[in-house]
Order: sequence, then structure tokens, then C-alpha cells
Amino acid sequence: FDDYISLEDMENPEMTRGRVSDREITKYIIDNYEKHISESDAPWFNFIVTMQNHTGYNVNNFTEEERVKFTSENPLSETAEGQLSDFSTGVHISDEELGKIADYFMNQERPVILIFFGDHRVNLGNENREIYYSTNTITEDMTEAEKQYAIHTTPIMAISNFSDETKDFGVMAPYMIL
Repeated sequence: FDDYISLEDMENPEMTRGRVSDREITKYIIDNYEKHISESDAPWFNFIVTMQNHTGYNVNNFTEEERVKFTSENPLSETAEGQLSDFSTGVHISDEELGKIADYFMNQERPVILIFFGDHRVNLGNENREIYYSTNTITEDMTEAEKQYAIHTTPIMAISNFSDETKDFGVMAPYMIL
């Protein structure tokens, strides 16, 4: 990588949950891509790590009006419900921004490949993994290794503006993607 850009390099970024917002990152990506293509014909590679939805989930991170509403078939503690509401609201915002990025780049003339992935699932629920049990992400009959695998695997999404091919990447560690 030629450059490393951190929070200190950003001028008054919009913050969500005490971290640089995905809205700010979307704007940053598009602005920097447009700057690059106005100055160069060279390919543009950008590796972005976002933190908006990183750990520290509680009901107070968003206002009542902002929070995503949900229902659960299984009862959740008040703490777990607040954490899930916080996480769901952040993911809702991230999903909107992911759509903006995809829409923008799928309409570019230059060939584009976008790859999105997470390095692990989030730590939701208290120490007893309440939310994962409630949603059957993990079950009592799983070994600890199976539970860890379920909690630490995430999907990968790759799209391009020049091919309609679909492919199942199976399971891979984040370091294998690039």
C-alpha cells in the first residue's frame, strides 16, 4: 500500500456509535476514486476497513426513532434485545451505504471489482452467547470448535461491472481473499 489513512487524517468526519460512519466512508471512497480517475489511467486499488459496527453494543447508541425495530420468536433479555437493536441499526445503515457504493461503481466505464467481507461475526449477547443460541446460530449439541467456527465465519461478496458470473467461494479466511 502506498498510503495509510486513519481517523487523524480525516477532517471532521461524521461519526456513528463513536466511530467514523459508513456514510463518511462511502463519500471518502467515491471522492478518492473520482480524484484518481481525473489524474490517472492507472488501476485504483483501495482496501478499506470500517469500524462503525464494531463491538460495544447497547440500546443507547441510537435514538428510539433511529433504532431498527424487530421481533423475536424466542425471548431475549432486555440487555440482549438492546444489543441486537443497536447492531441491527448499524447494519441497516451499512447496507444502505453498501448499496450506494455498488450502484456507483457498477455504473463506471472502467472495469471494477468490489469485494466485501467481515473478519468475524459480532460479539452479541452476554458471556453466555444468548443471541446466538436464541437464533440457532449455535446449539447446545455443537462442540466448542463448531461453535467457534459458526461465530467466526462470515460471507464474502464480490461483484463486478463487467461479468454476471456467480460463484460460491465456500469458506475461506480473510487473508485468503486478497
